[in-house]
Amino acid sequence: MLHPVRACVIAVCFAAAASAVPAADRHVYLDTNGNGQLNDCPNPAHNAKGIAGNTDELSYCSGGSQLGKIIGTVTGTTTSTACTSGGGTVAPVQHGVSADVDRDGTREFVYGHPQACVWNMAKSDSCEIHAGTYKKAGAQCDENCGDQGYLEGTTGTCDKFDCFKASIVALGDGPNMSADGNYGTATAPGVIEAANMGGSVDSWDPNGDKNPADGSYAAVLSGDANANGAFDGTTCSGGTCTGDAFHGAIVGCGLYGQGFCRTTPAAGSTYIKIDSNGDGTFDQNAGVFNASSRQPSYLQIRNLEFTRYNGGNGCAAGTCAQNGTRPKTASIELDGGGATNGLVVDHIYFHDNDFTLGIDNVSSDNVSNEGFTEAHWSAIGDQSNANCSTPTVIENSFLVQNNARLFDADCGVGTNVTCGCPLFIHDNRILVDVDPAKAGVLYRNGGPTGAFTKTHSIVISYLKNIDIHPTQHRFWNNEFIVKSMGTSRGYFMDLQGFGNAQGQGNGSLWVYGNLFRYDPAATQKMNRFWQGFCDIQTGRFEYYLFNNTFDMDVSMDRVCDASGDLVVERNNAFLRVTTLYASTATTVRRANNAASTNAADRAVWFNPGAFAAGSPGTHGGLANYKPRTGGPLDGTGSCDPDGDGVAGVDWNGDGTRDTQWTDLAGNAVNCATGGATLAEGSIQRGAGGAVCGNGVRESGETCDGADLGGSTCVSLGFTGGLLRCSASCGWDTSGCTQNAPPSTVGSLRRTDRH
Repeated sequence: MLHPVRACVIAVCFAAAASAVPAADRHVYLDTNGNGQLNDCPNPAHNAKGIAGNTDELSYCSGGSQLGKIIGTVTGTTTSTACTSGGGTVAPVQHGVSADVDRDGTREFVYGHPQACVWNMAKSDSCEIHAGTYKKAGAQCDENCGDQGYLEGTTGTCDKFDCFKASIVALGDGPNMSADGNYGTATAPGVIEAANMGGSVDSWDPNGDKNPADGSYAAVLSGDANANGAFDGTTCSGGTCTGDAFHGAIVGCGLYGQGFCRTTPAAGSTYIKIDSNGDGTFDQNAGVFNASSRQPSYLQIRNLEFTRYNGGNGCAAGTCAQNGTRPKTASIELDGGGATNGLVVDHIYFHDNDFTLGIDNVSSDNVSNEGFTEAHWSAIGDQSNANCSTPTVIENSFLVQNNARLFDADCGVGTNVTCGCPLFIHDNRILVDVDPAKAGVLYRNGGPTGAFTKTHSIVISYLKNIDIHPTQHRFWNNEFIVKSMGTSRGYFMDLQGFGNAQGQGNGSLWVYGNLFRYDPAATQKMNRFWQGFCDIQTGRFEYYLFNNTFDMDVSMDRVCDASGDLVVERNNAFLRVTTLYASTATTVRRANNAASTNAADRAVWFNPGAFAAGSPGTHGGLANYKPRTGGPLDGTGSCDPDGDGVAGVDWNGDGTRDTQWTDLAGNAVNCATGGATLAEGSIQRGAGGAVCGNGVRESGETCDGADLGGSTCVSLGFTGGLLRCSASCGWDTSGCTQNAPPSTVGSLRRTDRH
């Protein structure tokens, strides 16, 4: 049976991603010396004195005519003299005070840690996290945390599901949260983000090009809780935990919610505890409710940097009652509450995290059939949020994969098993850089008594049970750069139960508009692109692969060993790829693909860009994949990418056919005109057009990267400041000043950059 295009099963696919003004903005600042008085933000646009790099302790006016104003020198602040002469008192800005820190005329609550801000959120609020590195954990799960019977643990022992720390836990509870646990609505989501004041964001990437080189004032959540610079597993005893944090963020009670979220704890068991006031102590139980009663819906995580999260809880193989080191699944855990909608991860930088894979010698645990222990299983995971009606969106980010999986929806395989929400992953730059010493561990073939014969596979995505829940996953407009798969068994994706897991024959996978390439310094390449084995209950799937560019010596192989209902492979540019067109289906739409195994054809297909002087680095790829004018890719693609006989395609997954969209390089693509054609590959605009993102200002572009064409803030009518180019090749004037620029100029650039 051939299905119509499986459109988004979602009522409003992208409502959650809409930008909206929050109900109230709450602000977070560092307390660098631990004395309780918070320090100013070093971003001069946020700083009370307008000085770059300044982190003086903040004070405000308590009472009088200047009530709530910050003591400073810029517009919107006040002076100590004006405060006292107006009948007020100069007081330190401490956790929980209400002061007008963003100088908008309204007082905001201020906190000393992101977790304290999240705990105090009301529906549709935002937590504005100012620049700095927040290393203290905001939450802790000790050796007795959770229902030990349900979690197959032992009281008083670090087991695979307990003994962890987290930067942020957002379960849908708190003193100001509504009973349903929703952080927002479709039109007014709750937001946890790098601080945004007057359009100036404390971002790792101010100009939106997904290159952190210009991120002078980043808001960083770090797993290095003990601040020693090493990766230390979390160990707990007597209710006290040491070591580093495993989770950057946990949203919802998730797959094991019945163990962690419950109204009445079992004897001897404890709750996840959070630091509700930013003083470094875990003073508040979280999750004191029935797991399914709260859905932490419509929450967005934006513009933050996540780094240095550890590889597990320090439970060595053979030493734990149930063995294993797998406290949930991901550094950023998006399991929700089982029916949570509108989760969005937007414009984050995830990098330099740890991954542990040990040997499992114990049979009585949940991973005995695989024969190894797992920790830091993925970067971003959703195993159980199956009853959502919107996709989980991961967009506009720079994600460095140091772990076994970057994206995980592992819920097992079976008719009665359902995984998480549909994943809509788009417009990201993804660097795969897995340490072979961590990934190349042998594991037992056939369970705990089998021989150590295999090295565990590493994949970018691990997706199971793609049928009704979810109907589809989509990957589009991403740049995938493989530096090291970490093992000889590396693949793009591990699919299991694809298409017919629930007996509905309604699963689809869309991969389009992406660039796949090897890093010039690649050490461990992919074994194959597709793993090729999709386990039981696979078949009747729809598989879409169109308008992708491949520049890698790899065998494509088949998407699954079973045959599907529909295979679409169109408008792709396959350079150096072998074993093409192996996937089978009842209906196959395969046309307008370019293929060559000759690396020399790179100069024939594309404008050479940086290839003229050597291969591109992590952030220089797009300039090298613009179709050459008159070359074999130029104008040879079809404006019917999905091959259904009608021009256009549902490019953004909202269930409607688009005839105009934006390609990977930011170019406007128009298939509305009769007879219009595309360039084959991910950069689809005709070769003569400008390519936004290649660092060269071309016809029709205001700017491109660092090429500003000689323009400055002053030439645009500002009095000074730093002019930048946006990701869409227009002006970004957030760094320009209307008033005289501050007298002190500084930079807080860091060296932990890729």
